[in-house]
Amino acid sequence: MGAPTWAAGAGAGALDDGAGGRLVAGALGFLAVLTLVVALPALLVGAAVLDTGGGTSLGDGTGLPAGARPFLAVYQDAARAYGVSPFLLMATHEDETAFSTSTAPGVRDGVNSAGCCAGPMQFSITAGATPAQGGRGGTWTGYAHAADRARLARPAAYPGRFTAPAFARANVYDSYDAIYAAAAYLHALGAGPDLDERTYRALLSYKGTPPASIPYARHDYERARELERLAAGSTGTAGGVAPAFGSDMPTHHTVSPRIAAGASAFCASSPNSSSEGPTMA
Repeated sequence: MGAPTWAAGAGAGALDDGAGGRLVAGALGFLAVLTLVVALPALLVGAAVLDTGGGTSLGDGTGLPAGARPFLAVYQDAARAYGVSPFLLMATHEDETAFSTSTAPGVRDGVNSAGCCAGPMQFSITAGATPAQGGRGGTWTGYAHAADRARLARPAAYPGRFTAPAFARANVYDSYDAIYAAAAYLHALGAGPDLDERTYRALLSYKGTPPASIPYARHDYERARELERLAAGSTGTAGGVAPAFGSDMPTHHTVSPRIAAGASAFCASSPNSSSEGPTMA
C-alpha cells in the first residue's frame, strides 16, 4: 500500500510541478509582451528624435529675422527630412528672395532676369514658368516632389503660397515646396546637418560654379552661422572659420554680394541663377 501511495503522491507532485512551470512560463511571457508594449512607443519616439537633421533647434524664433518666422517650422522639418541645417535653408531663402517677399522677376512668376530660375529658392526651370504650371524642366524636375517626405502639414498661410487646385502641385513658386526641394538638393550635393566644410562645399555648387560662386556661397554660409548664433541667443560677432576649410571659406560678414552685384548672366555656366547673381539649383 505504501508504494502505490508514494507513487500516487509522486505523480501528483509531478502534476503540480508541471502546472507551476506552465504558470511561471506564462507569467514570463506576459511580462515580455508587457515590456515590449511599454518600450515600443519609446523606441519609436527615439527614432523620431534621431531623424531631426542633426537635432538643430530654431527655438521660438527670438532674435531671428521677422521674415523668417512664418517658415521656422518648414525649415525645421525640411532639415529633418533631408539631414541639412535649417539655418542653411533660412540663409539661402533670405538671400535668394528675402523670404519670398522680393518683387524681382522670377520670384512669383516667370523667370529671373538671367532667364533661367524661378521661385522663392530660385531653381532652374526650362518651361512652365507660371504658378498655374508650377515650373518644369531644369534642376527643379529632380526635386519638385521633395515635400512628399514632409511630416509638417502645409501651413494655411505664408508668403509665396501657390497651392492646388488653383495652381500646380509641386510648384516651384510655392515657398513650402521650394524649401523642401532646396533641402533635398543641398543634401544631394553633400550638405549635412552641421555648418561645416561639407556643407560649405555643397553650397558652392548650389550657388553656381566655382570660382564664380565663391562670394555668394561665402555670404550665405556665414549668414547661416550668424543665424545659428542668433537662435542660440549669442550676441557675439561673426568669427572666422577653421583654416583647414580652405582659403575660400568665409572670414567675415559682408553685405550680400548678390544684392550688390545686380543681375548677371551666369545661367550659361551654372545650373541655376537668381536675378542678382549666380545661385543654386
